[in-house]
Amino acid sequence: MKKIEEQFVKTVATVENCDAANYRRFRLKERLLERFPQLIFHKPKERNKSEIVYARSSCQGAVAEQYLNDESQTSQSESESENEVLDDQLLKNREKAATLTEVYSVACTLRNILRSSTRSWYDNWPPLSSDITGESVRMLVTPLLFNFVAWLLGFSDDPEASEYVEVDEKYAVKIFSICQDLITVSSKGTIQTPKSLALAMTVRQVTGCSSLIRILNGLGHCVSLSSTMAYDSALAQLTINTSNVVPRNFVAEQCVNLVYDNIDFGEEIAKQTHVTNGIITQKMAAQNDDALPHSCSVINKSQRTVKVPASAITEYNIGVKKTPTFHEIPQDAQPMSITLRDGAGRTAYKLDLAYVLTKMVCASDEKTLPGWTGFNTMLHDKIPDVQSVGYLPVINASPTEYSTINEILKRSKIIAEKLNLKYAVLVLAEAVYAKIQHVRWKEREFYDKFVVRLGEFHTIMSFLSALSKIFEDGGLKVLLTTCTL
Repeated sequence: MKKIEEQFVKTVATVENCDAANYRRFRLKERLLERFPQLIFHKPKERNKSEIVYARSSCQGAVAEQYLNDESQTSQSESESENEVLDDQLLKNREKAATLTEVYSVACTLRNILRSSTRSWYDNWPPLSSDITGESVRMLVTPLLFNFVAWLLGFSDDPEASEYVEVDEKYAVKIFSICQDLITVSSKGTIQTPKSLALAMTVRQVTGCSSLIRILNGLGHCVSLSSTMAYDSALAQLTINTSNVVPRNFVAEQCVNLVYDNIDFGEEIAKQTHVTNGIITQKMAAQNDDALPHSCSVINKSQRTVKVPASAITEYNIGVKKTPTFHEIPQDAQPMSITLRDGAGRTAYKLDLAYVLTKMVCASDEKTLPGWTGFNTMLHDKIPDVQSVGYLPVINASPTEYSTINEILKRSKIIAEKLNLKYAVLVLAEAVYAKIQHVRWKEREFYDKFVVRLGEFHTIMSFLSALSKIFEDGGLKVLLTTCTL
């Protein structure tokens, strides 16, 4: 019947110049029976074989013999096309092998694998960003589950049970994602995977849309909104519990930057809330095996609220302000002898001099030279571009008060001592910078412990303010006033 249908389509296209590819087969069969009543249509028991059409007067044995010959000739002609043979053969093999019993058996096996995927991929709740890695995913997704999905999607044909099959990296990420979704859905959300937690927190931080989290959870991609809030609360509680220690993944005897600034809540109302927030940054080392140990803090996984602990800030009065004391240079000392006592100082001085001379000589060149930071970056082969960032406990007071500034210096000193640092760098806004210098100049313990500097934005503001002050009487004030008008 298939051959008759193909011949019918060709004849219609040749005689009537029409496309009859969509002509229904049962209508063609009815037309043939009306026109040729002597035809017999035999339908084989195997549904994947075509219907046989022969005349009533023909011998059944001859028809069967001709059918077998035609079938062998067809298979021989198809072997000429290598791709078609492979596709047809694979299809036939899969249709023969994919019986109901075998498919059901494979499904039951996979169900047991999913149920056995209960290994914990983190040590303590809540897991941090450093815990959500590829290794954590491999701890949860067994090689057999990964390999089955890879075989199912056609990314690999290697039979392997104990090791992950080799798959291109961009496809391996998608396969791991599918496996994690299967684990989450099969456990009805009780097993939280790295993907389900990370995706929910990312959506919460980027968009703040709870409806989007509910949609993704309904599709089985992330944890529920309630679990997301519990995870966020657990992170906040962990920060509170470890408020007296340095955040995780920070290495001793490596320089850190401590950044403090104000956070305003309720800016749109008349009564605002000013609190002080701080972060700590450190260039990420190759290995964090030397990171300071942290005490284990048990946090309830079902906790939804966080109680902020009360913190008393010691009152501090600046009293009489003092001016800074500088190192006195002996009169018989050679220039730059203080700063160039070591090799690092001499090297830095020479590099700065080379930068200045290069800018002077090449000032007229068309090619723009980089700034000071870019110049020094070009001279070093390996510059860490990733930093560890940790959040410090919030100080419930305005950062411009002297009591708060004294508290900032005390906490920063504790952090520097725990990291075995001789100095620590404090990065502050202009208003806080001015007052923290007053406290440093008066308290010797803070004066020798910290290097205080402005942030980049406030440094530029101060530089422009100094320029305008210097050239104010040189016509700059009149020029700016004229431009404003």
